[in-house]
Amino acid sequence: MFISADFRILKNPAERTAQRPAGLHGFIMARGFSKMPIHQRAAALILKWPEMLQVTEILAAPTMHEIPVKAGKKLSSLPL
Repeated sequence: MFISADFRILKNPAERTAQRPAGLHGFIMARGFSKMPIHQRAAALILKWPEMLQVTEILAAPTMHEIPVKAGKKLSSLPL
């Protein structure tokens, strides 16, 4: 599993191609995280951690998901 705030991973064909055989679950932080103070980012990730673990147990890797800024929203699948 990896967590990133770099949305360019989805735009760069070479990086996307490299992720498939790596067999990882990727979690990309929504763009709004960049405007949040670091302690709020950390709190948001901690709140989402159980949901992220559940995704890794249910779905076969590789997968990619967006972590939403709002606490009440669910993770959303992203194309890999």
